[in-house]
Amino acid sequence: MSEEERSRSALNSLISNFVESCGQNSNPPTDDYANYTREWINEIRKRPNPELHICKAISRLEDIIDSNQSYAQKCEEAIEYMIYSSKSRAEISSKRNELKTYEKKITDSETALQTIGPCPIKNCSRHHAIPESPETENKSQYKNSTLSPIPKVSSPTDFKLISPKKAAKTQTNKPISPIETSNKFSQLMEIDESVEAPKIHVPAIKLKIVTDYNLTLQEINRNFPKTLNKLDRGYIRITPDSLEERENIIEYLDKNKKEYVLSEAPENRPLKAVIKGLPKDHNKELISRELEENNFKVLRISQFRNFRQKTMHPVFLVEIAKSPISNNIFKVNRLNLFTVEIQMYRKKQKATMCYNCSDFFHSARNCRCNSRCIKCNGPHETRSCSIKTKIHNPTCINCNEKGHIASWRGCPKIPIINTNKIPTYAQKLRTNLPNPDRNSKNPELKQTPALQAQTEDLADIERHFNALKIISDTLKKFPNIIEISEKLLLAKNDLEKINLLLQLIKNSP
Repeated sequence: MSEEERSRSALNSLISNFVESCGQNSNPPTDDYANYTREWINEIRKRPNPELHICKAISRLEDIIDSNQSYAQKCEEAIEYMIYSSKSRAEISSKRNELKTYEKKITDSETALQTIGPCPIKNCSRHHAIPESPETENKSQYKNSTLSPIPKVSSPTDFKLISPKKAAKTQTNKPISPIETSNKFSQLMEIDESVEAPKIHVPAIKLKIVTDYNLTLQEINRNFPKTLNKLDRGYIRITPDSLEERENIIEYLDKNKKEYVLSEAPENRPLKAVIKGLPKDHNKELISRELEENNFKVLRISQFRNFRQKTMHPVFLVEIAKSPISNNIFKVNRLNLFTVEIQMYRKKQKATMCYNCSDFFHSARNCRCNSRCIKCNGPHETRSCSIKTKIHNPTCINCNEKGHIASWRGCPKIPIINTNKIPTYAQKLRTNLPNPDRNSKNPELKQTPALQAQTEDLADIERHFNALKIISDTLKKFPNIIEISEKLLLAKNDLEKINLLLQLIKNSP
């Protein structure tokens, strides 16, 4: 069907509709047909267009999705900042509920869009790209005419004379011969890009030295010949070749009831942090709960104690498992609604004592030795001992001396750690400075001022002692001299002062 026939049929349908509408209104206004026609056109315009209504609904849903997505993104950023700045759980939970509301609106709008479908208006500038019609292509052909443009006539003033130096030379296209170059760093380019896997650190096992330790080492060396043995602070340090060999050696030692101590790999050791700024009687579970909400895995929480005064310090020690975010605990400044300060734990420069076997240089967490009580030397831990009172004359289980227990700092068996401080640059420079007394020709003349100063000091000291002796003798002869001296200060005239002095001489022995 051609376009003319299509337009003619549309016109016929419009006329038929108009006739039907006129037939329905049996009593049209006879006086003014123009008003009737105008009312009919307005009525036609007021009728709803379903395609336009669907387009507007799709646009409205898209605006709702865009606005809620921006709100949700801002809400996520606010939640991350609140977690980083240790805000309260109530504030964080309310923000998360707000985020869920935005996400629900986005989901509902997307469901509604899927139900409506695409925009029915094909030439919609928002939902459909307008393709170029052949009519526009034909129109563009008239703009780009094929006629040659009219050359612009240059005026005689536009001509400029160029010197031969600045004029372009005619260049000949000669073939360029390839230049051979040598790279002395070519060997460095041939690098094997295969990355070696990092070597796994295998923690050692410290075997306690007993009478039959040699038989134990022979059996371990027979089954695991790649192990290395080394003496370390009263123990035999056994270093396996792999983690599987380590597990097998531990199983063998447990089966034969041997005493040993385990070492921890650096990545498996907990991170220790000190929390300051909380009350003494603060609940440890509240600290653990809030730290776990911030994605920190808490292993243990303890409180510092004053053993002499038997009181607790307002300082808490937290042990957390190492992770990519474990160091962020030092950035936390709010905890349980308190402003706190979290610092790295600084270990004291002394030997660690085990609470299980009462030995040194390891902790009870890694100890697999027999338990020893420092009070009664029984096969149990000290905290499980039945003796709860003070022992008047205890016996040390390490040095067997009486009068102290094994945890006393003055025990001769406690190892002493040498804390030799590195000398500063100023101290090193002071020792290397030249001494002028060494280069002097007459050292005796240099020492005379020091001797004279010493003799003068001795003379002054002797003079002071003589004066004190005279005062002491005077007080013995005149015992009431202090009383009379106080009265002399209160005397009003010279006569009273003379009478007091005569009284002093009169009362002398």
